[in-house]
Amino acid sequence: MAIRRPLFAGSWYPADAAAVSGLIEGWALPKGPQDSLAIVAPHAGWAFSGKIAACAWARLRRADTIVIIGGHLGPSGPILFAPEERLATPLGELGADTELRDLCLRTLGERGFGIHADREPDNTVELQLPFAAYYAPNSRFLCLRAPPGQASIELGPVLAKSAASLGRSLAVVASTDLTHYGPDYGFEPRGRGEAGLDWMRDTNDRHFIEAVQALDAEATLSLCRAERSACSGGAVAAAISFSKAMAAGGAELLDYGTSHDRRPAESFVGYAAMALGMVDRTN
Repeated sequence: MAIRRPLFAGSWYPADAAAVSGLIEGWALPKGPQDSLAIVAPHAGWAFSGKIAACAWARLRRADTIVIIGGHLGPSGPILFAPEERLATPLGELGADTELRDLCLRTLGERGFGIHADREPDNTVELQLPFAAYYAPNSRFLCLRAPPGQASIELGPVLAKSAASLGRSLAVVASTDLTHYGPDYGFEPRGRGEAGLDWMRDTNDRHFIEAVQALDAEATLSLCRAERSACSGGAVAAAISFSKAMAAGGAELLDYGTSHDRRPAESFVGYAAMALGMVDRTN
């Protein structure tokens, strides 16, 4: 049985089970309803964005299967999928939903979208897996990476329909950081220092967050491509289209921060936790 092994444990997040649990519990997140069909969570090292990611995971509804969608792909790239049956984390192994995976990929392939096995080192999915093991150890998982193009918008409804045909309850995690600003990233449209930080936080990241709150998948893709306001916008577009396919409205900003808040530097990155498609539990 193939097992996907972690590559960033011990550097970007703890490799020890007690340390992972201790960090999450030590963040003392506010209690809220686990009512969201989808979330947006960052994937930077936990020292920078771990608490923000945990804030999103704490709102995700419990489901038979959770789809984690990362990115770091070009607009014309293929959809990438983890081919392994098990996913290793410091908190133990997670099971992959291979039946849902195969059905979704077959449907997408029939629609002409490129699909490749994901065999590259990438943090966008892996940084979510310890949270998955902590918050949803009994769920099965489907790990994908989606390009910021039409394939990501098609992906959401395919996930919803495929899960329904298999009798699965489903939740989606969109893994993305926001604007990467400064000389390290070759992106300084407002210069360096406070002016650049203010623009990133109050304009560029804000516009992307507002597009997500409007559940506008096309706008999120346009912004991430034209304004470089997200590194994995395809994941977010897929989460939006999934929520809309499930006829679940609403999007809420749960938390926001920047790497500059944790470690001031000339280059910095924005992070947001968001909840999408809130389930009405009053009925």
